[in-house]
Amino acid sequence: MNTKAISLIYIIILLSISGVVNAKDFYWIGGSGNWNEIQHWSDQPGGQVNPDAAVPNFSDNVFFDENSFSITGAEVVINDVAKCANMDWSNVTNLPTLKADNDPAHFLTIYGGLKLGTDMLLDLLKPLYFSASTPNNEIDFAGHTFNEDIHFTKNGGWIIKTPLHVQNHIIYFEQGNLSFEADVTCAQIIADNPISRTWTLNNSTVNLTGSGASVLMINADNLNLNPGNSNVIASGVGASIAISGSVPLNLYNIEFQKNGARIINETLLVNFNNVEFMDGGSLQGPNRFQNLIFTKGNDYFIQNGYDQTILDSWTAIGTCSEHINLSGLGGNGSIIANAVSLEFLKINNMSASGAAAPFDANDSFDLGGNTNWNIIPLTPDNYSWTGATDNKWSTPSNWDKNCVPSRI
Repeated sequence: MNTKAISLIYIIILLSISGVVNAKDFYWIGGSGNWNEIQHWSDQPGGQVNPDAAVPNFSDNVFFDENSFSITGAEVVINDVAKCANMDWSNVTNLPTLKADNDPAHFLTIYGGLKLGTDMLLDLLKPLYFSASTPNNEIDFAGHTFNEDIHFTKNGGWIIKTPLHVQNHIIYFEQGNLSFEADVTCAQIIADNPISRTWTLNNSTVNLTGSGASVLMINADNLNLNPGNSNVIASGVGASIAISGSVPLNLYNIEFQKNGARIINETLLVNFNNVEFMDGGSLQGPNRFQNLIFTKGNDYFIQNGYDQTILDSWTAIGTCSEHINLSGLGGNGSIIANAVSLEFLKINNMSASGAAAPFDANDSFDLGGNTNWNIIPLTPDNYSWTGATDNKWSTPSNWDKNCVPSRI
C-alpha cells in the first residue's frame, strides 16, 4: 500500500474519532429564544452559556428540562436548519412550545431518538426528519399530535415506543429499520423506495385515515416486512393498499371501513391473514387470504386475470333487502376457496374453484357469465304491506318480512 493511501486512511480514522470525541450534551437555558442563538445553550443543566460558543450539531444531544424555562408559555423557535442526535424534553416544565418560523428551509433533523414531555406543546408545522445511522433509536411523542409529514431516512433504526398520531399527514419510510411497538395513526404510509428496509409491525394497530389515495404504498423489493399480529385499518373513502415490486409480501389483518376500497397488487403475491371490507371495494392482482369477508348491501369487483385465493373461509352474506353484488372486472374474476358462506348475492362474470367448488350461493341471483357455481334462487313467497315506516315501496320495513318483493 502506498504512502498516500495510508495517509488517507489515517485522516479518515482521525476524522471519525474526532466526530465521536466532539459529540456533546447541550442544555437549553434562558427561556424563549431561537434555536441558533448561542446564549440559550449550556453544557450543563441550568448552567452558563456553553464555553465553545456553539449550537448543537448532528452528533450532539439536546435537553430541555426543569431548568430551561422559568415562566409559563415560552417558545423555542426552529429558525435555521436545526440538527441534533437525541432530543429529550421528558423533564421539561412550565409548558413551553416547540415551533418553527415561516421559512420552508428551516426544519428539524434528528440523527438519534426523540423523547417529548407531557408538560409542553408541539407546534412545529414543518416536516420532521429522522436520519439516524445507528440502531434502536426510540421515538416517544408523549401523546402529542404531529401536524406534518415524518421521514425516516438513512440506514439507522427507530422504535415507535408510544402511540404516534400524525394528523392528516404522511409517514415516509425510506430506508433503515423501523419497528412499531405502539399504535400509529396517519393519513398514509409510503414505503416505496426499493432500498434495504426492515419494517416490524408487532401487535400494533395502524390507522390510515386518508381518502381517495393509496393509504399504504409499499415496494416489496429489498423490504423485510414482519407483520406480526398487526391490524391495519383504512377508514377513508376510496382508500387503497398498493403493493409493487417483484417479490411476495406478507401483511396481517386489514379492515376497510368505507366505500371504494381497493387492494392493488402489482407484485408476485401478497399474503394476508384476515381482510374485511365493511363497504364496497375491489381486488386487483394475485392475493392470498386466510379469511376474506364481504358485507351486505355492497358492490365488489374482482379483476380478471388473477386468482384471489382463500385458504380458510370466504364469507359474503347479504340480506333479502341488502344483496351483495359480485362482478368480474375486465372479464371473469377468479376466486379459489376451501370453504365459503354465501347468501343473497347477485353474481356476474365470476369463476369458482378450490375445495369448496362449486360454490353454493343461497337465495342468490345468476346475472350471467359464471363458472362452477351452484346459485340457488330465492324461494317465492308472499309479502304483506304494512307501511310501518313511510310510503315507499323500496323500504324493507314497510313489508311484513322486512324484505322488498322486487329485488333484481
